[in-house]
Amino acid sequence: MITFEDLVHQTYAVALEKHKKNLPLTQISNVLTDAGLKALLADRFDDGIKAGATIMIRKVNISGVKWPADEQKAFPFSYQREFGIGINAWVAENSSGKSTILKMILWAITGVQPKLKKDVLLWIKSVAVEFEIDDGIFTIQYSPRVQSDPSVAGEIYRAGIDIVLSERNKDLERIDSFSGSAAMKESVTKFFSRYTNFHPLQLAQKSKNMFELDAKNIDWSIYSQALFIGADDYSDFLFPWGDFSPKHRQRAIWMYMGLDFIDIVSHLQLRADEAKNHFEFEKKRVTVNAEGVLEKIRRLEDDLMNTNHQIENIESEKSIFVDQTAFENLRKLVSDTDSEVIRLSYGEQDLISRESQIQNEINSIKRYMQEIKEAIEFRVFLSGIQVDRCPHCENTISLTRIEEEVSSGQCRICSNTLKPLSNITSQQELLKDYEDKLQREQKQLRSLRKEIKSVHAQISDLQIHLAKYKAEFTDISRQERDGFSHELRNLLLKRGKYEGELSYLQQQTRESQSDYLEGIKLKFLILSEATKLMQANLGVNHEQLLRTLDDLVTNYAKRFGVQNLQRVFLKEQLNLFAVQSETTTRFEDMDIGERLRIKIAFHLAMLTIKVQHEIGKHPCLLMVDAPGSAEMTDKYLDAILVGFKDMETLFGGKVQVFLASTREEIAQICDQDKLEMTDGPLF
Repeated sequence: MITFEDLVHQTYAVALEKHKKNLPLTQISNVLTDAGLKALLADRFDDGIKAGATIMIRKVNISGVKWPADEQKAFPFSYQREFGIGINAWVAENSSGKSTILKMILWAITGVQPKLKKDVLLWIKSVAVEFEIDDGIFTIQYSPRVQSDPSVAGEIYRAGIDIVLSERNKDLERIDSFSGSAAMKESVTKFFSRYTNFHPLQLAQKSKNMFELDAKNIDWSIYSQALFIGADDYSDFLFPWGDFSPKHRQRAIWMYMGLDFIDIVSHLQLRADEAKNHFEFEKKRVTVNAEGVLEKIRRLEDDLMNTNHQIENIESEKSIFVDQTAFENLRKLVSDTDSEVIRLSYGEQDLISRESQIQNEINSIKRYMQEIKEAIEFRVFLSGIQVDRCPHCENTISLTRIEEEVSSGQCRICSNTLKPLSNITSQQELLKDYEDKLQREQKQLRSLRKEIKSVHAQISDLQIHLAKYKAEFTDISRQERDGFSHELRNLLLKRGKYEGELSYLQQQTRESQSDYLEGIKLKFLILSEATKLMQANLGVNHEQLLRTLDDLVTNYAKRFGVQNLQRVFLKEQLNLFAVQSETTTRFEDMDIGERLRIKIAFHLAMLTIKVQHEIGKHPCLLMVDAPGSAEMTDKYLDAILVGFKDMETLFGGKVQVFLASTREEIAQICDQDKLEMTDGPLF
C-alpha cells in the first residue's frame, strides 16, 4: 500500500504535470501532515487491517399485552424463539406478526426504530435479543414506550438472555444503558462499531448556507440497515436514490467489502472538502470587501496629499517647534490609536454581519424543524411552502393553518392530495440532524456575540485613550508654547486619521490578498489530488475483488431470472448498473421485481466473498422479509430459494439468514428445527 513519502512525491508529480505548479515537497508534506495523514498512515502500517466480526442471533424474547378487537379484556403474551446458524424461517399468513419479530430484532441490532404500526407497538412492553459476536455472548434488552417520553429505554449486557431476564441478573456486566431513541442509536452504534470494526466515517456535504459544510456520519446505524431487505421498500442504504450522496454510498460499500484505508480516504476527502469550502468563502469575502476599496483609497490619497500640502505651507511660515520630538511622538500615538479604532470598527461590522447571517440560519432551521415535527405528528407530507403574497397582484395572502390542511387532505397551495407518510424514520433522522445543527449554530452565535462584545469593549477602551491623547494634543496653552496654530493641530489630526484608514484599506485589495488566497487554493489542490491518488490506489489494489463482486452479482441475478441480463456492475461512484439486451440501465430505473432480485443477488455475492474468499467485514447476517412478493413468480422465487439453499450448503456453518414469508415454498429449504410455520398469529 502507498506510504506517506510515496503520496507526497506522487502529489508533487500530479501538481506539476496537471496544474503546472512546481510545489516544494516540504509544502506538500506540511499540508498532508497538518491534515493528519502522516499519523494515520503510520498507525495503519503499525496496526494492520482489522477483520470484521461475525454476528449470529441466538434468541429473541418479546413480551407484552394484547387488546384483540373481538375480546373484552387484554391478555399477556410472551414470544420466545431460539435460532441456529444457516437458514431460519417463518411461514405464516399476513398480519401474523412475522415481520414484526424481524423488525424488533433489527431494532435491537441497529438502534434505529423500524416502521411499525402504533397499535402493535402499544402491545409490546419488552424485547430482548441475544446474539453472539465471534466468541462473546451479549443481550440487548429494550422497552418501547410509545405514549411516553423517552420513547424507548434499555441496556446492553455481556450475558445470555436467560440470565438477563431471570432473578439472577444482579451481578451482570452492563456494557451500556440508554433512554430515548437518539441515545439508543448512539449506544448500539458505539457497541457494534467496537465489536465489529465497522468504524464511523465522516464526510462533508453542503448546507443550506453555501459557505458552510455539514458533516454527515456514516456509522453502524446506517451500515447495519443493509442487513435487512424489506419487500415494501426496494431501496436501502447501499442502493438509494435521493437520501444520500454517491460518496456516502461508495464509502459504505467499501466498508462492507473491507477495502483497507477507506477510513483514511474519507478523512482526507473531508479535509479537502473543508479546504475547498474555505477557499470559496475567502475568495467571496475578498471580492465583496474589495468592491469600492480602490476608489476609497484614491480619494483618501488625494485628501492626504492635500492635507500634507497645507501642513507644509503652514510650517514654512512658522518658527521652529519648541519640542519637535515630543510633538511627533504624541501625533504618532494619536494616529496609531485612531488606526486601531478604525481597524476594530471594520472588524466589528464584519462580526455583526456574520451574527445576522447566523441568526437568519437559526430562524430557518427552527422553521424547518417545525415543519418536520408537523409532518411527523400528522404523518403526511405537508406542503411546507410559505406564500406571503400573490405572485401576480402582490396582495397579502393569509396562511391556512396546518390543521386545516391535514383535515382537508389537500395542499393549501396547489390543492393536490397530500401523500401519507408510511415511515417517519427518515423524518425523525432529519429532525435529529437539524437539532444537532441548531445546537452548533447557537453555540457559534454565542461565541460570536462574546467576540463582538470583546471587540466593542476594546473599541470603547481605545476611544477613551484616543480622547485623552487628542485632548493633550489640542491643549491650547501647550500648543501656544510650542508655537502651533489651531489650524495646524486639526490638519495633523486629520493626517493621522487618513494614514490609519489607508493602511487598513490597502490590506483589503485583491492584490494584497492574492498571496493569501493562492495559499488556500494550493492547500485545497494538494488535499484534493492526494485524495484522488489514495482513492485510485485503493481501486487498483482491489480491482480484482471488485470484478469478482460484479461477476458474482451477475451470476446470482441471472439465476434469479432477471430477463436478458448480460452483466451487473458497479461504476465510478459505485452506483449499480445492469446491461440488458445491450442496453445499460441504472439499478433504480429497473422494475420492482428486478430490483429485489438484484438486491438479493448483491447481498449473497457479498456473503460469498466474505465466507469463500475471507475478505470483507460483512457480519454474515441477512434478514429478508417477504421475498415471495413484489411480482415474484413461482419460477423466480424457486430460483432465489435455491440460491439461498446452495449458499447454506456451502457456507451454512458461517452464515445466518432469516426469511419471513407467506409462501410455503420457504419450508422446502429450511431444516425443521429452524422453521416456524403456523396458520394463526405468532403471538
